[in-house]
Amino acid sequence: MINRIVCIGFEALLLAGAAAFAFTAIVSHPNLGNITGFGICVALALGVFFRKPLSECISHMWGTAVGRVILIAAGALIAAALVICVIIFALIAKHADDPPDTPCTVILLGCGMKNGAPSEMMRQRCRAAYNYMEENPDVICIASGGQGDDEPVSEAAMMKDVLIEMGADPDRIATEDRSTSTWENLVNSKLLLDERGLPGEAVIITSEYHQLRASMLAERAGIKAWSVSCRTSPLYLPSCLIREVYGVIYTFFGGK
Repeated sequence: MINRIVCIGFEALLLAGAAAFAFTAIVSHPNLGNITGFGICVALALGVFFRKPLSECISHMWGTAVGRVILIAAGALIAAALVICVIIFALIAKHADDPPDTPCTVILLGCGMKNGAPSEMMRQRCRAAYNYMEENPDVICIASGGQGDDEPVSEAAMMKDVLIEMGADPDRIATEDRSTSTWENLVNSKLLLDERGLPGEAVIITSEYHQLRASMLAERAGIKAWSVSCRTSPLYLPSCLIREVYGVIYTFFGGK
């Protein structure tokens, strides 16, 4: 009886997780993070629900040489994937906040708008940038982000407006409005640093889950990167973290 109750609770938890991933896909857009999360939750829920026939199938496979090879290979792949995820999640946590001892230029990374207005994530990133600028009145901010097909203006222009609305001095805000990816954000921002004769180091302000990949790309672009992060809603964070696993692996192997 207790085992049955535990299984029902676990199934309910997994289905709730699947619903949460599906919700983020509908509200924002489908991506590797919420698709993978949804798939894992559904697969595990089905495994728990059909645990008896699944156990019998595994036992039958283990009784054959080919079946054992398949099961061992599958187990090794799953174990390797879990180890890789744990390592990446630990590195993400480590890079989330690493401010410099001496204040330096801010690079504010853009993100998508919602219905032509700043998304909540964009406002959070702008708030983190504004707070850092208030604490360090001599630094400037490079708002970096191009214009998507569904965006009325560039993300850089929108973030500048948000910063000014918050009270930032417009003379302290430069815009980089040509980039379409994190890599281009950083390469184009480095060009602005060079043009203004500023040191090749910067505080990157973005969401906490994004800082690891941003720092990897910043180093490749010739920027010594520090980090100050904003926090992501708990509802969206799992999807973002899973998506970043793909992104970090891609970047590690030379992707941009």
